[in-house]
Amino acid sequence: MSSHDQPRHADTVGDDSDRDVRFLATVLLTAPGPTILYQREELGLGQPRLPRAAMTDPLDLLHWSDGPGRENARVPIPWAEGRDQGFWIGRSWLPMDWPRGASVAVQDVGRDTNLTFYRRAAAFRRSRLRDRPLQGWSREGEVIRLMRQGATVVLNFGTGPVPADPDPAFASGEMGDGALPGRTAAVWLD
Repeated sequence: MSSHDQPRHADTVGDDSDRDVRFLATVLLTAPGPTILYQREELGLGQPRLPRAAMTDPLDLLHWSDGPGRENARVPIPWAEGRDQGFWIGRSWLPMDWPRGASVAVQDVGRDTNLTFYRRAAAFRRSRLRDRPLQGWSREGEVIRLMRQGATVVLNFGTGPVPADPDPAFASGEMGDGALPGRTAAVWLD
């Protein structure tokens, strides 16, 4: 189990695991319309929690106890492993306390990383979903179905499995026998 599989913050939606990162990436990349990624999403990194002593943003300091603030989102991403994490020769302006193995350098060469998953999902969107407009959608409990021209996207936001056809064209995770597990998304092409 990688350090990414461990929950990082109890107050986030989902459990912050690689499974959840890939599920939410598939939700984003199978939806119609433009796709906007915020830095670190493609690495599966959440917003870090900075100590108050590291804060310099006047608004963050004024509202310190209200939440993570703006400065946490400004922490540089880890480009490489090591003390400076490939970003800075000297000291970063904000602490970079990322887990080992989370850097672009590691995920870029890995076969089953969040970065390679994002790339596969984006390539699938570009090559297989781009010209398929949304024709409708439905919701049943915690499952959303998007009907695109010649494609069906099933997004299981629940925790339990739901019946589904085997062998999707794309899925965020492993399929069960005739079931789409909880927090998993899949696409079937006609």
